[in-house]
Amino acid sequence: SAPKDLVSLSMYVSSRANECAYCTSHCCSFAVRRGVDPEKFQQAWREMEMNQKNHKDERKTPKENDETEETKNEVPPLTDQERVTIQLAHGLGTVPCSLTLETVQE
Repeated sequence: SAPKDLVSLSMYVSSRANECAYCTSHCCSFAVRRGVDPEKFQQAWREMEMNQKNHKDERKTPKENDETEETKNEVPPLTDQERVTIQLAHGLGTVPCSLTLETVQE
């Protein structure tokens, strides 16, 4: 079974990608109760923005340098598992679905 905090983070990302404020707020508080560090939401949002930008250009792998010094000092960077989960949740949460075959294969 998947880790509770990772499932909760994916619920938040999917809700945010779908632009549902009601679901986003409930998933956010739910995720915090399940152990997600609130700073992870900011990291997830930056990851989603980067994915949208890269989706328009060529797909690029996010680099650690893309994170601010503030984020680096407070919260560990996203793991590969978190990054892929965010990409999947974002792709499935958008209408129409923006999930790419490349993301699924990762």
